[in-house]
Amino acid sequence: MDLSSVILEAEDELRPILRINLSAKPASCDILAPRLINEHESQKHLIRIICSLKNNMLEELQLVVPLSPFKLQTLQPTPTYTKKCPNARLLNTVSIFGHRSPIIACNFTSDNLGVFTLSQTEAKLWSRRSTACLATLEWKNHSNSKHNNSDEPSSNNPLPNKASSMVLAPGDRHVVIGYETGQLILFDLTSKSVVQIIDKAHTGAVRSIAVTGDKKKIISGGSDKQVRFYDFSLKTFDNGKPHLFLVESCPSKTVSDQISCLAVSPNNRLVVVALMNFHVDVFFTDSFKRIHSLYGHSAPVTSLDISSDSRLIITGSTDKTVRLWELQFGNCQRRFTSHSEP
Repeated sequence: MDLSSVILEAEDELRPILRINLSAKPASCDILAPRLINEHESQKHLIRIICSLKNNMLEELQLVVPLSPFKLQTLQPTPTYTKKCPNARLLNTVSIFGHRSPIIACNFTSDNLGVFTLSQTEAKLWSRRSTACLATLEWKNHSNSKHNNSDEPSSNNPLPNKASSMVLAPGDRHVVIGYETGQLILFDLTSKSVVQIIDKAHTGAVRSIAVTGDKKKIISGGSDKQVRFYDFSLKTFDNGKPHLFLVESCPSKTVSDQISCLAVSPNNRLVVVALMNFHVDVFFTDSFKRIHSLYGHSAPVTSLDISSDSRLIITGSTDKTVRLWELQFGNCQRRFTSHSEP
């Protein structure tokens, strides 16, 4: 065999010795020049790596690599060396104030000076003037250690991971967030803490939450085909201070299909519910009697809003169209088709 004809591939000359699990998918990385150190009567390389991640973060890692060969190891870096990970340490994390995952909902504050945004893992309050992030709520590693929907404090069980909807409470000091697992959680924005957890608000994902026109209650709709009504109330806990609290005001109402979004008219007379069967049903708020079923979209409606005079409704759908309806007779007034994407 003529050895000169043998072509060496990269895997013939290089072999992996460390596999590092990062907190997100890497986008790029750079390595500082290794430094030789003496540790436990043996020489090792001290290496620093900075990684750019696809979730809008930078991570700086420090690795201790022995000079002698050893088998492939998989490491999960932590801020300090541990027995499970003695050769890798997370030195620094750099991130800007943006979300780590796509934004799924947003609300203006009542004075229009702030914007509240929601992603599956966190929520943020922003200043419109300075574009600064004023507050961040996270629940990925948060435990429900304050209150639940009973008089007793809740356990230290972790909160649900994936948020699906939200609404700011009147006064902009509290926010109600709905989750894929059916919970409704009331947060205090000032203290960034959990005030109340309603574990069984829905048996499916909470798809939409809206404040009523009189600002005294909220209405939630879920994939379980249920519409639920909650009054805002004040309740005093062990610390003696009153807290905003949600109290279910009437039995839940059932609609014909899964709910994608809903809204309440400013005059508090009508509830508009968009369904997965492409229809938008209009109900009286007090009796929940259906008065209109708006149809024309060829895909589910994902967003809707009602005009300030409670006479018009606008709907947006994944069929790439926006429709304008009048509420007196349920007629479609305009159809907009400029979008090229859902």
